[in-house]
Amino acid sequence: MTQLDGTREEQRHIRPYFLPDGNHYLFLAQSAKPENSAIFVGSLDSSQPKRLLASGLKAGFAPPNHVLFVRDTILMTQEFDSDRLELRGDPSPVAEDVNTNPGPGQAGFSASENGLLAYRSGGSIGNRQLLLTDRSGRSLGLAGTPAAFQNPVFSPDGQFIAVNVQDSGRDVWIMNITSGWCNVTVYSEPCGR
Repeated sequence: MTQLDGTREEQRHIRPYFLPDGNHYLFLAQSAKPENSAIFVGSLDSSQPKRLLASGLKAGFAPPNHVLFVRDTILMTQEFDSDRLELRGDPSPVAEDVNTNPGPGQAGFSASENGLLAYRSGGSIGNRQLLLTDRSGRSLGLAGTPAAFQNPVFSPDGQFIAVNVQDSGRDVWIMNITSGWCNVTVYSEPCGR
């Protein structure tokens, strides 16, 4: 694991995201000086992470080889060279008006291993909506109904999305993208397959 870098005034390492090789992971290093906050790639067998890009928000990964990150409120993608552990080419916009919370480094998006992307658009807490897109950015429609949710995370098969719902005691809810929502803390409603 990596150590905090005092020369960069790092305060914490958060929002880890494992890459497909199971050894490397992306993480956000937050600094007391916002200009020093950045996304790094770390390794389970090394304590020396490699800086990828300046950011105060989490990053994600979209197979086969793209890193996802947010600039302002725009979700961006950039090619990732997994052998050299570095970004290639220029970043491209994927979606606009992505909801973020810089304090805890949150950005409301998740990508599945099979090419689906869900992101939370900006707006009020009670009117958030997940939007589904394919790898090319083509809209596949809305997922579920608007709710006070945050932190969407896809299941590996891309069939389910887990979210926190703020108006229900911050419960975790699961949405089957074809049949709808169920509250997994109650276990009274089947999520279905």
